[in-house]
Amino acid sequence: MISDKFAKICLAAIIAVLTTAFGIPEIIKFLEAAKEIALKKELQELRAAISFHKAHTSKYPASLEEAAKWGRSSNITFILENIDHSGSARDPFGRHYTYNPSTGEVKSSTPGYENY
Repeated sequence: MISDKFAKICLAAIIAVLTTAFGIPEIIKFLEAAKEIALKKELQELRAAISFHKAHTSKYPASLEEAAKWGRSSNITFILENIDHSGSARDPFGRHYTYNPSTGEVKSSTPGYENY
């Protein structure tokens, strides 16, 4: 069995190798790109759930939480788990999604990604 100390040393070595091989700026770019892909996917799934709700009830859902309950993807469950104490869902960048129940429009509030 691998000791906890040995596992931590291995993890530190892997991080050191990755940092040296790719450099911090490249890792940051990679993480930003991954968040952007996740944001696009979440918005697509939320919009599909909103459309599905509208098609079946003839009205937009009152909240993103209500919309997410109409979603068909496992990622919708993840979005629901990221609803904070104020009742707002957070995007992969940690910012709130904005939702207009009058129009069914959902957006990210992350600067630079508001028009996705």
